[in-house]
Amino acid sequence: MRDGKIDRYDADKRYLRKDGAIVWARLTVSCVRKSDGSIDYLVTVVEDISARRHAEQELRKSEERFRSSLLHSPLPVLMYDDREQILAVSQSWLEKTGYSREELRRIEDWTTRAYGERSGEVLEYIRRIISTEPKAQPTELIIHTKDGHERLWNFVASALGTQSDGRRLFVSIAQDATERKAHEEQVQLLMREVSHRAKNMLSLVQAIARQTAAREPEDFIGRFTERIQALAANQDLLVRNKWQGVDTEDLVRSQLAHFADLIGSRITVHGPKLRLNAAAAQAIGLALHELATNAGKYGALSTDAGRVDVGWRLGGDIFAMSWTERNGPPVRRPERRGFGSTVIDSMAKRSVSGEVQLDYAPLGLEWRLTCPAANALERR
Repeated sequence: MRDGKIDRYDADKRYLRKDGAIVWARLTVSCVRKSDGSIDYLVTVVEDISARRHAEQELRKSEERFRSSLLHSPLPVLMYDDREQILAVSQSWLEKTGYSREELRRIEDWTTRAYGERSGEVLEYIRRIISTEPKAQPTELIIHTKDGHERLWNFVASALGTQSDGRRLFVSIAQDATERKAHEEQVQLLMREVSHRAKNMLSLVQAIARQTAAREPEDFIGRFTERIQALAANQDLLVRNKWQGVDTEDLVRSQLAHFADLIGSRITVHGPKLRLNAAAAQAIGLALHELATNAGKYGALSTDAGRVDVGWRLGGDIFAMSWTERNGPPVRRPERRGFGSTVIDSMAKRSVSGEVQLDYAPLGLEWRLTCPAANALERR
């Protein structure tokens, strides 16, 4: 002012009252000059701005509290301004993505890292939010974490208001929906699988009923009931194992349950610990039921001296299973082919795309199934 460069100035100043209280004031100083440009006198106006200053301090404290709560939020939260500067990012956001605070200074830093080829598209979307300030905008996007994984995040972006320095603020809250989405897809898959298996089961029951009635009408109820019970035993095993396959020995023992007292003496059950898949368990279980039923009626288990050997093995990529009868009545090939023969031969063969050998040898019936292990065994 003395040099003639300015005629006034303003400043916020802190004054101490006589009683020690602090007063904030807005000081405005202007001058009146003489004809030669020198200062004639000064005019000073002092305005008490303590209330405004207090409000600004409270606002800053509130902003700091908000930022602190944001930083410690269990949900990923990002706060940015209309200049695309990231002002705050929650610790959970950093932990879930693997990026550091230094790597996320601007919105473009985030979009470039998290969206790859879609970076430009997402950046434009965020810029539309900044320019239009719409109501809360939900969206679902795939992000890339620093370690290269893809995660599905649900976002909600919204305008937050204006900061004390005039910058407009925005907040984006995210939620990791990867597991939820995978669970929903798994439920849908299971629903389709249940529907598919139910249809297959009904078709199988229908085939059992039709062929049992056509070929064995004289004892339809008894034979049909036994076969449905055998099928139910397979289903019980599968349900207990959550449709994740059935232990081969458990399946054999379940189909020989009515001969349980003979297992270990006249019936030998042996083989490595292998798990059959659901389709193989159903078909092989029915085949074992038919073999056991026939052995009890006409074969080795119809006498006191007969013996049955049930075994299975895995050789390379081939699964093999056998049923061998000895010391029973003389074996004769049946005169007609009933549904039991279809189950023992064709159904078992088709279910695992394998080969079945059924030998009515004089010493005792022999049944052998061989197939690719991948067709019969549960995948590890």
